[in-house]
Amino acid sequence: MRNHRTVFCQPAFKPDYLARRIALPGSMPNSLSQHRGGIRLIGPLSFVETIKELHDGLVVFARKDKGLPSGFETLGGCLADEVLEHQREIKELVAVDGFMTINRVLMGKGRGATRASRIIPVLRYYRRRVVDLEELTAAYVDLDCGKLGLDPTQVLDLAVDRLNAQGQPLPTHACFSGSGLWFLWRFLEPVHAWLENSSLLKRLNQKLVHDFAQFGADPNSTDAARVMRCAETINSKNGRDVRFFRVLGSERRTFQELILAFHVPAQKTSLAGERKSSRTKNPRRVAAGKLRYSRRHRGFLQLREIRGFFKLGTRRQAIFGLALLLFKNGVAKKQILVECENFARKYCRPPITDGAEIRRRVEAAFRYREHISDAKFAEWFRITPAEMAQLPDWFRPKQESREPRKARIARRRALIKFERRFLELGLSNYKQALTLVMCPRLLYQSEC
Repeated sequence: MRNHRTVFCQPAFKPDYLARRIALPGSMPNSLSQHRGGIRLIGPLSFVETIKELHDGLVVFARKDKGLPSGFETLGGCLADEVLEHQREIKELVAVDGFMTINRVLMGKGRGATRASRIIPVLRYYRRRVVDLEELTAAYVDLDCGKLGLDPTQVLDLAVDRLNAQGQPLPTHACFSGSGLWFLWRFLEPVHAWLENSSLLKRLNQKLVHDFAQFGADPNSTDAARVMRCAETINSKNGRDVRFFRVLGSERRTFQELILAFHVPAQKTSLAGERKSSRTKNPRRVAAGKLRYSRRHRGFLQLREIRGFFKLGTRRQAIFGLALLLFKNGVAKKQILVECENFARKYCRPPITDGAEIRRRVEAAFRYREHISDAKFAEWFRITPAEMAQLPDWFRPKQESREPRKARIARRRALIKFERRFLELGLSNYKQALTLVMCPRLLYQSEC
């Protein structure tokens, strides 16, 4: 397959688009990297064209305001057709750090949230919560590649390579938001924004974040009520323009087709009336679990004093085991890392000074979820029988094995059979049988 460059071409679906000169986005470098399969971007689209591409109904605008707890000031919403009529006033309002909703907001009728805005009368007050959505129109992922020092154009090429290699659909739209990049997959048909669908869309977006994590995908931009920057606005962080493009050759898919294409994992559905355990944990069992690992940690410290240091073959496993014991005893993660670094320098021969290696061992201990027995610790630290004898609180001496259970049962049955014959009593009554087992001689003497 031949290599092609990313091509930015002029949109040809409207005559007035042809008069506009198409340039590279301000957030993009002059050089374009190559990739397999090729991708053609139509645009950049104007502010109104972007609204028409994404919204068939109500769109809500917002802008950044660090003085508010949410960080955003909701400016209000209006229909897409009304944006065309009042585009000049709305563009001036959202010229710097302006945002818009991606999914369609429910148009309230006679609700208190539909008052006209004092700034622009055409904008009515609408909330942009998940419960206020009417329809879901697209899946999306926000790639903060600028924070990783990556070139947005190169990220575009690499992301397209990845999608082609996995046989997954290309995005229908791409947006250069300054130093980052947005991908959007517009649905073939919008779906109702029921809570089940909104939750499923969030899981789809989370799967996209997982797939594009190497490009700086933002895990916080997954909810259905997410907003994105408006086209032809300015990103105040770097002073660059936001440019919006349509991907030529990409096909719209249905919501379910995208879920299957990106292998969104299934999730257990909670059913009405389903029995759920409301019991709290037994505090004695919780205390016993903490005491168990507290005893093991004390034993590890005693083993350290007995040996003086850990030699080759046990150093790295000792760091992992110490981090695990501290984590099980509720020590803070930062403190665990400090303790393990001190242990690696003082009690390892030769000392381990590679901080990255120690950090890997500690992080592996945080992820460890398997049950650990005392025998497993003895295997990890290569504890000898002589050392076990010096650690009686950790490795308790073995007790004499009891008589096997089957042998005890057979012996008791033989005694009961003997008493039955001696007393000449039937054992159809359970209480009589229990009495015979407990004190047969006393029963015999009382009857005599």
